[in-house]
Amino acid sequence: MRKIPLSSLSLAKIVELYNALSDRPVKKFSDRDTAERRLQKLMDTEGCYVGEDKFLHDLDDTVSDERRRGAGRGYFSEDQVIEVLAPCNPKRARSKAHQIFALYRTGMTVGEFLDRAQALQPDKPRFRQRADLCWNVDHGHIRVVNPAQPTDEPTQDPSPTTPEQ
Repeated sequence: MRKIPLSSLSLAKIVELYNALSDRPVKKFSDRDTAERRLQKLMDTEGCYVGEDKFLHDLDDTVSDERRRGAGRGYFSEDQVIEVLAPCNPKRARSKAHQIFALYRTGMTVGEFLDRAQALQPDKPRFRQRADLCWNVDHGHIRVVNPAQPTDEPTQDPSPTTPEQ
């Protein structure tokens, strides 16, 4: 998909796209330059762009991990592990959010969750699936931890030693 410049969008569309990404929606911007600059900064942070259909899309996989790792709060690498903290699904029954939350399993990786969520909602860009993940972490429903590091040493000593007399 071909990227299109923000200058070709209407100001109303820029506000709509900005509000789709931002935690703090706006009604309008003081001027067009400010609107384009703030949306571009937010899109760079979220790792997305505006395509020909004037919707936000994920950047392709050629973006370096270093760039994404520095991309704002809540970046989780795809090999990190999810722990479900909520005793039951906290989302409203029969809602899309309920279906998405039902995908979480303790021990699954972030990448596995994103793949399953993408399969359930193929029209929703991957960066928005990440936003769902961040929201659930921020609200204490799940936790994302680093994968357990394999160790060569046993965790317990198999034979207790007794002092010799």
